[in-house]
Amino acid sequence: MDKEKKDKLLDIINKSNNILLITSTRPNLDSISAVFLFWHFLHLNFKKKVDVAIQNYPERFDYLFDYSMISKDAILKWFAREYKISIKRQDTVIDKVRYDLDNEYFNFYISLERGNLDLKNINFDKSKIIYDLVVTLDVPNLNFLGNFFKIYKDEIDNSIKIINVDSHSNNLKFGDLNILSSEVSSTSELVFEILESFNTLTSQKEYQLVLMSILSNTDNLTSQSISPKTFENISKLQSKGGNMKKSILEINSILKFEDLKIKGKILSSVTSTEYKGRKYIYSLIKSSDINIFPSYLTDMYIKGCSATCIGVISDEKFIKVYIKDFKDYINKEKLSKFFDNVNFENGIYSFTSNDKDILNIFEKISI
Repeated sequence: MDKEKKDKLLDIINKSNNILLITSTRPNLDSISAVFLFWHFLHLNFKKKVDVAIQNYPERFDYLFDYSMISKDAILKWFAREYKISIKRQDTVIDKVRYDLDNEYFNFYISLERGNLDLKNINFDKSKIIYDLVVTLDVPNLNFLGNFFKIYKDEIDNSIKIINVDSHSNNLKFGDLNILSSEVSSTSELVFEILESFNTLTSQKEYQLVLMSILSNTDNLTSQSISPKTFENISKLQSKGGNMKKSILEINSILKFEDLKIKGKILSSVTSTEYKGRKYIYSLIKSSDINIFPSYLTDMYIKGCSATCIGVISDEKFIKVYIKDFKDYINKEKLSKFFDNVNFENGIYSFTSNDKDILNIFEKISI
């Protein structure tokens, strides 16, 4: 990490009072590990209020807490959906507050020891964000933050500093400080380099987090795009006590049996097709075959492929389609002309089609 960025990083952190670490709404091993590592960095070096938000934390990655000082209870879940009710009070002392559910309503009860509440002055709004610094980890663009970005867009645009740490080559450089590198295998490896420059990382357990992230992002070092820097970092991690064999065993034993069956059904029907020079990989499954978001194929990059797709065939008269677009050929406006319920979140397009013929769908997308 060069001196200019290191100095700027220190300056932003030192001037911040409330810090939030956050990753995308579809966290993976690398993004979770990167958050844990950066939390350790701030915990050891700065006396600041630091919160962690990992939305939609997958249970299959619970074992990663064994490699970090942070506890699962410390992960924020619903802060982005917090609302505030304000009632003007007149010399009031509150005894207690409770609520209950009544059909479609939340009922709030406020017991007073003395004084009154002015029921003509009641305000209802989303709560204001308390953070003056947000550190995004493994986030190529702010839309990957989901509800957090949608709800707090104005504050993010105008009053919150952002440190953007990411290893994706297509990162949009949205931060006040962008710490980016596509030479490394993973965002965790990039955080490791930051921590190394501060001589911070001292836990052997956390070296395992980095090793596991490298192995996960390089398919156990079989990828053809691994840089010499990554091999150099692997050597450093092993010299500090990182265990390669243990890392391989950990990352290859996290699938639950039900997940394995779902993945098998998806992969067993994988097919390729080509339209106008573009290659598409797809798999068709029944809605009864799957009970989680069908991410396996859409997370998979295949050489020479423009997009990978999963089609979930419903018992009704439509098919739900999920597409990962690797070449930026698809846009939401084009999809909206042909399909219903078009959505784009975390790099995945989803929509419904009354035509269940996947080849017809690809023909329309290829226009």
